[in-house]
Amino acid sequence: MKAWIAIFGLALWSQTLTVQKERALGEALLRDAKRFENAEVAAYVERVGARLGGGFRVVVITGDKGEPVALPGQIVTVPAGFLLAVEDEAEFAGMLAHAMGHTALRHGIVEQPGTITLMTPIEHPPDRMLSAIRMRLPEYELAADRYGAEAAARAGYDATGLTRYLRRTKAAEERLAELPAAEGGEVSSSEFLRVRE
Repeated sequence: MKAWIAIFGLALWSQTLTVQKERALGEALLRDAKRFENAEVAAYVERVGARLGGGFRVVVITGDKGEPVALPGQIVTVPAGFLLAVEDEAEFAGMLAHAMGHTALRHGIVEQPGTITLMTPIEHPPDRMLSAIRMRLPEYELAADRYGAEAAARAGYDATGLTRYLRRTKAAEERLAELPAAEGGEVSSSEFLRVRE
């Protein structure tokens, strides 16, 4: 089974990661992903990403399972099957914005003297490497949840979509307590329903 949160050490010659270096890392990781070959689905997901704002690059990849994944350099991958895992467009937008939050807040880029450690999915990650960031994961998730709910609401989506998705997938209660409870905004569009079909 793949570990979805693992780390991959990259030795760099400075303690800061420039925007250009971060984008290059994201592009390198994206090269290994297999694109989902459906122009209508890709265009829809890109439009939702643009509506959420922030200048992110959103790419649909093949895969029946998984959630949107943040890569360095404001890149987010969305498995095509995720469109079927959500119950409505507000859930989709909330989770897409959650992933955008991870990259916007630079979660997964841990700076240490002389090394940048990048979180990315790999097979069988060494436990000793994971321990360096495990303590920060709840903090990262809460911050990305807040970012996602706020971005979805600003874009006109029902911000409780993220809450509904997380509740259904059994997220920790402390995460749910921090998210909006009052409904308001768009839940689904006819375009979302057509793309799912």
